[in-house]
Amino acid sequence: LPVLGKSLAAERQRERVERTLREMNDVLAAQGAALERLTDQQYKFINEAILALVHTTSEGKMAYLRNVVVNSLQVTEFQDQEAAFLSRIVRDISVDEASFLISSFGFERLWLNDTAPGERKRKTLAVKPQSPEGQVVLGLVTLGLVTAAEPTYVESGLLRFTPMAAKLIALLRGTRP
Repeated sequence: LPVLGKSLAAERQRERVERTLREMNDVLAAQGAALERLTDQQYKFINEAILALVHTTSEGKMAYLRNVVVNSLQVTEFQDQEAAFLSRIVRDISVDEASFLISSFGFERLWLNDTAPGERKRKTLAVKPQSPEGQVVLGLVTLGLVTAAEPTYVESGLLRFTPMAAKLIALLRGTRP
């Protein structure tokens, strides 16, 4: 809407996006050889990350997107479906979800429950469902980065990170937002 585009918030957003695009361009320009070897999947993924930049107002997410663009140049083995899946995640993930994923990935299991997880052999992070972290975990489930653990009695009720979570973390890491 034209009236929204005239707001001070729109001007701040334009400045943030332009600054981040310049930074991304400078980094990509310095990677001449890597750009020459860019696969179609890398190209698609980078373009999707740049499009996601336009739709966020979060400077933290912009920093993560900048990391994603830079780090994707090192991923030469993107499969078509993997690039599509990761593109959707990068578009939709929040800063809180990305930060939680990175900081909690060392846990083998997540326990999303109001009760204590009890004695566990695996390193388990207890998260209360109604807490902000609980909402973040549910967001990660929705994104396909967290799923139910193995269907055994011992693992009943536990969650785990999916293999795609590790790939995403490798793309997100860099300068912390």
